[in-house]
Amino acid sequence: MDGVDKTTGRAEYAADHALPGIIWGKVLHSSRPHARIVRIDTTEAKALPGVRAVITGDDIRGNLYGRAIKDMPVLAVDVVRYVGERIAAVAADDEATAQRALDLIEVEYEDLPAVFDIEEALTDNAPIIHPAYGTYPGSKPLDAPSNGYHRTVQNRGDLDAGFAEADEIIEHVYTTQRQHQAYLEPHTTVVAIESGHTSVWTNSKVPYATRDGLAFTVGIAPDTITVHALYIGGDFGGKGTPLNMPICYYLARESGRPVRMVSDYIEEFLAGNPRHATLIKLRTGVKRDGTMTAHHVQFFVNCGAYAGYKPAGVIGGANHAAGPYRIANTRVEATQVYTNTVPGGHMRTPGGPQTVFALESHIDEIARALGRDPYDFRMQNLAEDGEQNAAGETFARVRAKETLQ
Repeated sequence: MDGVDKTTGRAEYAADHALPGIIWGKVLHSSRPHARIVRIDTTEAKALPGVRAVITGDDIRGNLYGRAIKDMPVLAVDVVRYVGERIAAVAADDEATAQRALDLIEVEYEDLPAVFDIEEALTDNAPIIHPAYGTYPGSKPLDAPSNGYHRTVQNRGDLDAGFAEADEIIEHVYTTQRQHQAYLEPHTTVVAIESGHTSVWTNSKVPYATRDGLAFTVGIAPDTITVHALYIGGDFGGKGTPLNMPICYYLARESGRPVRMVSDYIEEFLAGNPRHATLIKLRTGVKRDGTMTAHHVQFFVNCGAYAGYKPAGVIGGANHAAGPYRIANTRVEATQVYTNTVPGGHMRTPGGPQTVFALESHIDEIARALGRDPYDFRMQNLAEDGEQNAAGETFARVRAKETLQ
C-alpha cells in the first residue's frame, strides 16, 4: 500500500516535516545513576547567540508523565535516577547551536546510593528509588516503601504436596538482558503552537493515546491538540512511548517557535525504552516416569528507574511461566522492580520471550537430568484440549504436539 511512497522517497517521516521558522531542540542527560541535583546553571547557554529557549525541571515542576503509571518528570526535578535521565533542554536556530548550548550548562550533583541489581534492590537496606510511589497517578499505595512496586501470585493446586510427590526436584536460574528495538528511525517529534492550538507531528504508533497523554502532562484540553501520525521507520513495539514529546512541547511554548527534536542513536541506547531485563527462578518436581508434579516460578522484572513507559505499568510474561505443559500444582510469582537503570518500555510480546527462553531451557535440562530425549519429554507432558495452565486458563484447540511433529 505504501511501497511506492517509500521506494521513491515521497514518504514523509517526522524528521522530514518542515515548518516556517522551525528550530532544533536537544536534551541534556544525567551522567549519574542516582544523585541529588544541587545546582543547574544555564546562564551561559541562555546567552549563546541563536538560543531561543532553555528549560530545566524547575521550570515545569510537578508535571509528570507516563502511559499508565505517571511516575516520570518531564525533566528531572531535584533528583536523577539513572544515567541518561533528561535534566535540561534547549531550543536553538540549528542543531549545532543547540548542542553548544547543552555543553555550556553546568550541573552540580550530590551522589546518592544507587542500586542496579534486581535482588539487591529488594533487600531491606536498598535505597528506595521512589519513596512517594503511592502518590503517582495510576499507582496503588504500597503497604511499605519498596522497590518492588507490583507483585502478583498465581496459585493452582497444592504446591507443597506436589513437591513431596516428586522423585526429583530440579532448579535453575536464568537471566535475560535489555534489548533495544533497533528500529532504523529514531524517536522524532515536531511541535507547533499557534493561536492556542498544539500540532504534533510524530512517529508514534498510538496517536490518540499520545494526544491524551500529552494533554494530561502539560495541563491542556485534548481537543486543543492535533497529532499527525506520519510514516514510522520501524517500531517493534517501541514507538508508543512519548520520550521527548513533552519536552518538545515546552520548548515550543517557551520559544514561540515550532521545534523539531530528533533522537540520535546514542540517546536511543542511553535513554530509550528497551525490552526489560529479567531474573527468572524455576523449581520443578518430577517423577522418574517423567510426570511433572510441581512447578514454582519467581519472575523478576528489572523495570529500571521508572514504570511510565509501559502501557499497563507492568509487563506480562508470567502467564507463560508454566508453558503449555500439564502440571497439576503450580505457583507463579511476578515482581516488577525499580532500579537505577534505563527504564524498560515495550517490545514485541512484552515479557514473553524472557519467560519462554527460561522455561524451555529448564525443560531441556529436566529431560537431560532424567536421561530423556527433550522431544519425548515434551510430548509426554504437553497439555490437551480442556486442561488448564498455571493461570487457570483453559486450553482450546491445542496443536502443540502437531507443531513439534
